[in-house]
Amino acid sequence: MTSVEQLTIRPLIADDRGALARFPERVSPQSAIARFHGAVSRLPDDLLDRLVDLEPRRREAVVAIDGHGIAGIAGSVRDAANESRAEVAVLVADEWQRQGVARLMLRPLAASALEAGITHFWADTRLRTPQQGTFLPSSRQRYRSSSWRAARSWLSICATDSASSDP
Repeated sequence: MTSVEQLTIRPLIADDRGALARFPERVSPQSAIARFHGAVSRLPDDLLDRLVDLEPRRREAVVAIDGHGIAGIAGSVRDAANESRAEVAVLVADEWQRQGVARLMLRPLAASALEAGITHFWADTRLRTPQQGTFLPSSRQRYRSSSWRAARSWLSICATDSASSDP
């Protein structure tokens, strides 16, 4: 049995590029489809470059590390049209899903965002069945893109653990 106490949560660094390239091996096609809206068996070099090209206050990421390498990644990119908002994306290795890993990674990301003046995270996610979880609680907009349905979810960031879903 895995326990989140076994994880180290820390900022992503450029030296993580190799471990990040191996991360898709820990993610099922279903998880990849939920995150990337399509099956992904490897991360292309240009995506790896973008993921590790971080800039404080604009593009930030944290990883969860276990004994096998990267067990999860959460990143945010500040919205150029509204600097109080940032898009957030999270992917967790299948064996760590539904154990609070996304929430653990979002905490330092949210703290950094607050310091930068970001007050809301948003994410576009595939619509899920009621049995499946999501790391953002409230779907505000629903739309269809080619063959899948999605929802834009919002999360207000605050200095305490409480949050609202008000954009």
